[in-house]
Amino acid sequence: MRFPRTVVGCAVASWMSLSTTSALAEVVLDQIQFFGRTTWRKDHKSAISDFNNIQVSIAAIPYEDVYSVEAEYAGVTTPLTFNDYNNRYYATIDTSTVPYGPHTLTFTAYDKLGRASTRQYTVHKYAPPSVWVASPRPNRTLTGDTRIAATCVGTPPYSCTQFKARVRSQVRDEVLVGVPSSVPGRMDVLHYLSSPLQSGEVLTIRLEAMDDVGPVWYGPTLGGGLGFYDWALPRVYVERSPKLTAVQRAPGAILDFDATRVLFIDHALQIGVVDRMTQQVTWLGELRMHHDWMHKPGYGALTPSGAAMQAWYGYVFLWKDGALDRTPRQGRLDAVNGDTLLWTRADDDEAIVHTFSTGVETSLWLDPGSASPFQADITASGDTYYSTHEEPWIRGPGEIRLGNHPGYLQRPITDGTNVAGRWWNGSVSSSYLYTADGAEVFLGDSRTGDAAGLLLHAGYAAYLKSDGAVNQVWLRTPRATSTS
Repeated sequence: MRFPRTVVGCAVASWMSLSTTSALAEVVLDQIQFFGRTTWRKDHKSAISDFNNIQVSIAAIPYEDVYSVEAEYAGVTTPLTFNDYNNRYYATIDTSTVPYGPHTLTFTAYDKLGRASTRQYTVHKYAPPSVWVASPRPNRTLTGDTRIAATCVGTPPYSCTQFKARVRSQVRDEVLVGVPSSVPGRMDVLHYLSSPLQSGEVLTIRLEAMDDVGPVWYGPTLGGGLGFYDWALPRVYVERSPKLTAVQRAPGAILDFDATRVLFIDHALQIGVVDRMTQQVTWLGELRMHHDWMHKPGYGALTPSGAAMQAWYGYVFLWKDGALDRTPRQGRLDAVNGDTLLWTRADDDEAIVHTFSTGVETSLWLDPGSASPFQADITASGDTYYSTHEEPWIRGPGEIRLGNHPGYLQRPITDGTNVAGRWWNGSVSSSYLYTADGAEVFLGDSRTGDAAGLLLHAGYAAYLKSDGAVNQVWLRTPRATSTS
């Protein structure tokens, strides 16, 4: 039973004259435990806390003689609460206003005669060091050797004491050791790799840091986020081929380009167009038009008077003559060529052709309740060829029907002169070419169902043939009368 504090009033007054050492106390403090973000250091004599509170548990025995237990940390006293289930005392100590550094944590237990028993520990209010890679930046392609530059900065009053950068690829595994900087508490890695970079290498850089208090810390690496496993790290790509020359740059991820412009999206989800001659950037707007959770587009294409963009959350946006069309087109951008684009509604019930110069939209295909995928391609002149899995042929302008073969017809493609398609029956994919004069040319069978293995350009047809083990790319010239 816990006695009221008034019962021991005289005893409390008397303990000021008694020794406060545990040798004279009736109760003993023991078995301290830390929880949450507070942990013992290796010496088990001090602890570190990298959060805004310290969660503790302690035993005071014999518990039936304990009047109260309290903790004092950085000048603030917190009472502990008794748990009848396990006869231990618990508290969450607020450290949000405590500066970083070592502070004494003192536990005091009073018995029913007012005598005190104390235990003291050092608990560090702690923040791990900040580490980052300055060079090379993540997801970049290197064309030559570069120096690896990384930095570790300790959180005062702590300093970085060890710092390493581990650089790995298919052909290397190197550890670059940091050295103290002229800036107090900081270390830097500034090293070239031991051997020249090779084309095709994919580098990962993992940082490892220690300060004078905490454990080993990994990351955040290259672009942010704690990264311990190499598969979780951002990549740096190496390509030193003399055939590849950087001739154009855009301040973001490139979505499309033509002879005069580059369409891109930057890290802040802003869409822009670069004039390739003047390098002037025209910003088209930000694609957070309906809800905050809508993010970047998955597909974009330039048009003569603007651009069309497909956002991954299911909307199609158009930009024409310097203005963003905010019409809510919920659907999928299927094909774009020149002044014409084709998009399908979200339910795939309808396919609509949109002409940029006039703004006119025309329904090309309507089949309510259809579950068949709609696929199409457009010529530069605006002619549309399309197919569905419900029909065995390719439909074209003027009710043209091309082909009638077993299996599912995959996406038709056209270069404005010829049209091609692949029919997949579940085991064999058969490719056919339809020339401008209406002839059907069998390109061959393949044991792959990949529709992307068929390309057309200026009358040439490149197509994939596979026997299930070996892939071959074949090419048919515009004048060929048979495959070659």
